[in-house]
Amino acid sequence: MEKDNKASQKAVTSEIERLGKEQTKLAQALNEFEQKSLNVPSDDKTHTSSLGDMFVKSTAYQNFGDTHRAIIEFDKAAVTTAASNSASRSSVSAPYMRPGILTLPDAPLQIEALFAHVPISENSVQYVKEGAMTNNAAVVAEAGNKPETTFTAPTIKTAEIVTVAHWTRITRQLAADSVALTAYINQKLQYGLSAKIEAQLITGKGNASELPGLLNTGNFTDPSKELQPKLPAGADLFDYALFLKSKMESSNITPEYFVFNPADWTALAALKDKQGRYLLGGPQTVATKSLWGVPVITSASVPAEKFLLANFSLAGTIYDREAMSLAMSESDSSNFTQNLITLRVERRLGFAIEQVPAIYGGAWKVPTA
Repeated sequence: MEKDNKASQKAVTSEIERLGKEQTKLAQALNEFEQKSLNVPSDDKTHTSSLGDMFVKSTAYQNFGDTHRAIIEFDKAAVTTAASNSASRSSVSAPYMRPGILTLPDAPLQIEALFAHVPISENSVQYVKEGAMTNNAAVVAEAGNKPETTFTAPTIKTAEIVTVAHWTRITRQLAADSVALTAYINQKLQYGLSAKIEAQLITGKGNASELPGLLNTGNFTDPSKELQPKLPAGADLFDYALFLKSKMESSNITPEYFVFNPADWTALAALKDKQGRYLLGGPQTVATKSLWGVPVITSASVPAEKFLLANFSLAGTIYDREAMSLAMSESDSSNFTQNLITLRVERRLGFAIEQVPAIYGGAWKVPTA
């Protein structure tokens, strides 16, 4: 029995060492890929620090060997800059990728940046939502009766603060390699958290533990029934997009962006006329995504065959309760006995949809009677 226990312990130790080498190898490859993409020398002091850079340079990380615990909450402005820096990196075409390393997808995340951000120190935000207005203003003859404009009663709404977080275990080898750890934080943990927030902003349920998504019932306006009888005979999706834009403009709201699932945008971009010419200009112009002068954003977080057309800066506000924070500790589960370290990243925020008329959404198909 003792012999079996020793053999089992030896196997566990061997597996942890192998995992440590693999994690370090992956993180180093990520860092090399990031540096080659940016083409920035490692000793260049002029570029903006990323989230991982700031973490490994912090006093908490430097003292981890003594305290066995590191927690740091970043300045909200610094995190915004770091996130923008990370997003700009992901959009740079890299001429080289190290053979044998396959990283997770990191499509650009654009939705959160469309909204205004307000820092708060409370656990919820209350705001007054204006009621509907019936504008009866008119030219009045001398001594004539003046018309009355009426308003429905305003309502008080509450935006709850939610926590978005995830964690992973890493080996001591990776934790001790500051360069590799920087890449691991930037390209795995930070990106994963931001991707989840983007999905929540679009499809969140709006309960105590989720943000209210733009496409959740009650958070958007579906004008399809009103537009259906106005569309010309044989109308296609291009006609529908134009009528959507026109209707929003008729409400004195300027549409800022269309948002589609990538597959739906691809289907539009692939359409051709009877002579085989691309309706949207073909491959040489596909990089400029727009419909009727309105820029187009594609996001995998938008369900297929759904759409958004909105003035995002008017529609809602993101309330930042706590900026992104990182915590590192070996005092978790069996970490101490297995030489593992838990790394956790989290963020607290709320989302208020303040102007539903500024958000059009629904099924991306031509409405029928």
